[in-house]
Amino acid sequence: MSGIQVTIISADSEQAVRAALQSVVDHIDQFLLIDTGITDGTRRIAEEILGERLIVESFPWCDDFAKARNFALDAAQRHGAHWAMTLDTDERMEFCRAIREFASGW
Repeated sequence: MSGIQVTIISADSEQAVRAALQSVVDHIDQFLLIDTGITDGTRRIAEEILGERLIVESFPWCDDFAKARNFALDAAQRHGAHWAMTLDTDERMEFCRAIREFASGW
């Protein structure tokens, strides 16, 4: 089981995803990339930054973000996450140390 897992639902996001990944890479156990039709360098960037902590699952885009998010949270549970956070490709996580300390108490 992993402690903290972050999920991102993404299609072509290579322009924004690097900063999002770099904001969490030092504070997470696993990262789940939900591929909704990536055709650019998004996946390569994720592999470069996250290495073995990266898990990729495909979810065909159906124009329903809620379904994609629920798929991501179900996938996080299947992969053993104790805590799963959803991060958009244009978001940055800043207080990960406090989150890590909180999560480690469970």
